[in-house]
Amino acid sequence: MSNAMITKEDVVSAYNLLLRREPESDEAINSWLKRCADPEDLVKGILGSSEFKRGIFKRALQPSQAPLSAEEIISKFGVYPEPLLVNWLRNLPDIEGMLLPSSAYISSVLTQIQARNGYGGNIIEIGVYHGKHLAGLATSLRPNEKAIAVDIFEDQELNKDMATYADGGFDSSLRNLTQDAFIKNMSAYCPGGDVLIFKRSSLEVHADDLMPDGQKARFFSVDGGHTREVLLNDLRLAEDTLAPHGIVSIDDIMSEDWPGVITGTVQYFDGDTNLRPVAFIANKLLCTFAPFIDFYRDALLRIAPRSLRARNVEFSNYTADRYVDGDDLHIFLKSLPA
Repeated sequence: MSNAMITKEDVVSAYNLLLRREPESDEAINSWLKRCADPEDLVKGILGSSEFKRGIFKRALQPSQAPLSAEEIISKFGVYPEPLLVNWLRNLPDIEGMLLPSSAYISSVLTQIQARNGYGGNIIEIGVYHGKHLAGLATSLRPNEKAIAVDIFEDQELNKDMATYADGGFDSSLRNLTQDAFIKNMSAYCPGGDVLIFKRSSLEVHADDLMPDGQKARFFSVDGGHTREVLLNDLRLAEDTLAPHGIVSIDDIMSEDWPGVITGTVQYFDGDTNLRPVAFIANKLLCTFAPFIDFYRDALLRIAPRSLRARNVEFSNYTADRYVDGDDLHIFLKSLPA
């Protein structure tokens, strides 16, 4: 932060940027000016406030036009306004965990599209934390499918990344991680879903464990250990248990905090694998088997057209589309009844 005085105009600009350039009243801006005694901390305080972020998110969801009918929503967005999915999307800021709204939207809608097209299978996540991501994915579960969670929860002495988390000051939230909080969120946002929990390191999980009754996965989220060793193990588990139409989602793919993720992912794609990259979305890489690349690329173009930044960017020996954290979720939710 520079020593230059931060003006009210600076605050308005930052506020409008976060609101996707929607106007805000002077009253709200003046309220923040009064609450921040030090001008140098003003913008930092605004950007870092959970209360502020929730307020922005909820205000951005207020309908800006007459709500569309369900048929119009499906035709326009390719998204079915199912109550469980919509409830979870609207409450994202209040669920503890790290998940960008655009990634939440894209991932959950892809699982919905799978279900609507008859592409069945379980939904698996390694590294569930309090279930923010898995709960949304699981809103698309059908009666014969399971949401499968792999996490060490309270046993953080098994976490190979803990030292790195501590270096960055991010370890306190992990030390508060509980299986009970995960179960509570799953019950709240996908009630009635069949949830199977493996409270252990993914290094101690076998492919057969993740295929109860022989059923493979249609969506497999890899968000566990961020070292090269653990990531390679988890990607092998994902590929071995993935249905032919399934998606693998790799978290923190471009994070400077976790170089082991990009190292392991490139090594995996440079090796002998049938997985292929489909698209980078905010903080994640989506992959599938070759026959379904075009199916998912077409689906992404329909559900997140404003987030597309580039087509066919180079990655390892392949290409993938690149999506950024765009407005598609807000525009979808604004079309719904309040």
